[in-house]
Amino acid sequence: MAQRLTKKSLIRLSVIRFVVLVAVVFVCAGTFDYWRGWVFIAVFTTCNGLSTAYLWKNNPALMARRMAAGFSVEKEKSQKIIALLLSFIIKLLLVFSVLDHRLQAQPLSLWDAMVGNALIVTGFCITFVVFRVNGFASATVEAMNNHKIIVTGPYAIIRHPMYIGSLCILFGTPLALGSCRGLLISSLAVPLFVWRTIEEERFLGERMPDYKKYQAATRWRLVPGVF
Repeated sequence: MAQRLTKKSLIRLSVIRFVVLVAVVFVCAGTFDYWRGWVFIAVFTTCNGLSTAYLWKNNPALMARRMAAGFSVEKEKSQKIIALLLSFIIKLLLVFSVLDHRLQAQPLSLWDAMVGNALIVTGFCITFVVFRVNGFASATVEAMNNHKIIVTGPYAIIRHPMYIGSLCILFGTPLALGSCRGLLISSLAVPLFVWRTIEEERFLGERMPDYKKYQAATRWRLVPGVF
């Protein structure tokens, strides 16, 4: 995948994803008069674009692996199921949150929208830090031949900082779009990420003996003092 990824194909894929995002948001909203939708798209697209540009310049191989994410490329059966369910939840979350606007459900306040967009930015910032310290941060669970265990940066605090970044984005999305009920859908992703971390650590522990030492040194998976 890394060899086939070119600047032209990356731009084309990015444009397609942007058009799909805009179409989903405003078709579901039934109107372009939806400022929360415009702000969400601007924030999400900007953060995602900066992240993509950074990876293209500094680690195109990692970016290629992350662009190939999804249940179809996962090798473990459990991870295929988790990836499929997470993909469904993400789509449902976006559609449901926007439909709340169309159905004239009671919108959240301006401050809630600001908090939601701030969470999205925070999530992308966390993933950016992960990219800087971990060149193996693939979107699929795998152990490459030259795979090294990263113990610095956020990995010195928790073992799966990337997933915390993803959860920030998932919980920030309904807030940014003005949907309180969308938070219920976001919460469905939490047990899936817990399951994913458990299965991922079993997978890595079987293939990388030093990973158990890392687990002993860094106690918490996702939230210090909780899990």
